[in-house]
Amino acid sequence: MQRSSSHLPTPDFRTLFESAPGLYLVLTPDLAIVAVSDAYLQATMTTREGILGRGLFDIFPDNPDDPTATGVRNLKASLSRVLQNRAADVMAVQKYDIRRPESEGGGFEERYWSPVNSPVLGADQAIVYIIHRVEDVTDFVRLKQHGVEQDKLTEELRTRATQMEAEVYMRARELQEASGRLRAANEELAATDKERAQLYERLHLAVTGANIGTWHWDIATKAVVLSPKCRTLFGLPPDIPASYEWFMTALHPKDRERTHQAVMASLSDRSEYDIEYRMVWPDNTVHWIAAKGRASYDAAGNAVLMQGVALDITARKQAEAEMARMRAFLDSIIENIPNMVFVKDAKDLRFVRFNRAGEELLGRSREELIGRSDYDFFSKGQADFFTAKDRSILECGELLDIPEEPINTRSGTRILHTKKVPIVDDAGVPQYLLGISEDITERKRAQEEILRLNETLKLHSAQVEAANKELEAFSYAVSHDLRAPLRHVGGFAELLEEHVGPVLDATSRRYLGKIVNSAKQMGELIDDLLAFSRMGRTEMRNASVPLETLVAETLKKAEETADGRRIVWRVGPLPEVQGDPAMLRLVLTNLISNAVKYTRKRPEALIEIGAETERGETVVFIRDNGVGFDMQYAEKLFGVFQRLHGADEFEGTGIGLANVRRIIHRHGGRTWAQGAVDRGATFYFSLPRAEGV
Repeated sequence: MQRSSSHLPTPDFRTLFESAPGLYLVLTPDLAIVAVSDAYLQATMTTREGILGRGLFDIFPDNPDDPTATGVRNLKASLSRVLQNRAADVMAVQKYDIRRPESEGGGFEERYWSPVNSPVLGADQAIVYIIHRVEDVTDFVRLKQHGVEQDKLTEELRTRATQMEAEVYMRARELQEASGRLRAANEELAATDKERAQLYERLHLAVTGANIGTWHWDIATKAVVLSPKCRTLFGLPPDIPASYEWFMTALHPKDRERTHQAVMASLSDRSEYDIEYRMVWPDNTVHWIAAKGRASYDAAGNAVLMQGVALDITARKQAEAEMARMRAFLDSIIENIPNMVFVKDAKDLRFVRFNRAGEELLGRSREELIGRSDYDFFSKGQADFFTAKDRSILECGELLDIPEEPINTRSGTRILHTKKVPIVDDAGVPQYLLGISEDITERKRAQEEILRLNETLKLHSAQVEAANKELEAFSYAVSHDLRAPLRHVGGFAELLEEHVGPVLDATSRRYLGKIVNSAKQMGELIDDLLAFSRMGRTEMRNASVPLETLVAETLKKAEETADGRRIVWRVGPLPEVQGDPAMLRLVLTNLISNAVKYTRKRPEALIEIGAETERGETVVFIRDNGVGFDMQYAEKLFGVFQRLHGADEFEGTGIGLANVRRIIHRHGGRTWAQGAVDRGATFYFSLPRAEGV
């Protein structure tokens, strides 16, 4: 026989949320932390006391030692999108380092996360909270690279509420006892005046001790008498007489009609007057009162007297309202968590709670799910598997992480990442089983696609590398084989010029000169091409290179070839870098000689050399005030045989900057340039920053 869900016990949703095995953080719209799961605290090495009430980015800043850190920027952007669109935002995997406690050495620990930020909307559709859920994927990322004060406040609130409930319970018992004594006193009052006086004294002591006020209403004379305590409870000043009319006026407007009807019903039905209402004091503060009373009747059956007691229950009402607010808050969180959340009772493993994401995932309404077990939805084999796992968790009392779990839904088979944990009572006895399941079907498909694409990329890379090697070998062979015949052409042209030059006319001598000059230029081009080809095969010798020394040597040689030109050198501080000294010398020689060459037309050349460290790399620049270039042709500068100026204007073969790019790429760096026509140029190259440099 199926149990009705209305008789199932109500789970403690605060405990459920904080014990949830997922990593959850609840934020206000201004990004203050108001709730956190135990699993999140453990994963981020933080404490609930240390983070509740504080700003998200005060607790989790970027790693100051990582200049490339973008975690704060990306997370702010995602949260802004959630606030703007009022829709969940799934982020890509983020590198977001976390602080280690000082007890564990301090500093930051490298972490990678897969975050999802989801809004919690209020009745007016405005965002009241944001649920920040993350998955620690650090191990997965590393593998790919290598081939919960809210808890304290809630506990205090629970303790305070428990104390209040205990106090109210005691006061209620005292009230009940006082009422019993009052009834006994009324019975004894009819027997003897002496006993009546004694009984009144006992009743007075009991009511006073229980902090209860008493009231007396003579219906015939309309006189109302309040005890001093009752005057205090009602907020009635000593100088104002009590009356039924005053009482109705002092009631909260929304409670007046209801209270009057309760009084009339008690008088007409001869029933007990039992009600809770709000009194508005002269200072406009509102106080909750619990009142009980009963009327007395004459021989004709007419009500002549009504008397009773009153107790202030404001503290209890406030505690009840706070508990209701907390239940609504936690219920809203569970409903808006983007993963399936379910709770089973520990005895029969029947569902007692399901959130909206669970309904959508399984394709079933919670009315279909609540009060039923796995055997009502899944095959016997699958239900047996789930039940065995659940019983095992309840027995061992520990969290179970199921990385991949296929499950049949109405829309087909989905792959879930499920975590389950028992919820125990104060005695440690399991009462519920909490489970959170994340649908990772699409992620699994994406991972498989990434693996496939990686294999394809490896194959393409190998093909490109082989083609580059063949091209280098071909260039070397062609360049080498051209040198001998070119020497012959140049040599014999020079001999011919010596022997018959005097008898040739001016046109013939000009032709012969062009042959000699072209042969020399072709020889230089072949030599540069051979050097460019060798550079791709030369083994790199990694060492610490002082750029300051290397630049000084290069400047000395550049000045020797400057033919007395006026050149102003501005050299800033230069660091040590890691690289091949000979190759880096060639880079500097090419760039500095280019600066000297292209400032030739300036009366005074200005050449600046400097370096900056940014984003984990050293950037070196050579800036001149020469002829410059048009930025639309910037990428042509570093290509083989690419020149922006004619050979008759500036000599060169178009190989130097190509060699610079090849060398810097082999060092793992970048090359680029900026300039403007007739306003100079700046050439940059970067080198990875080494440890300790």
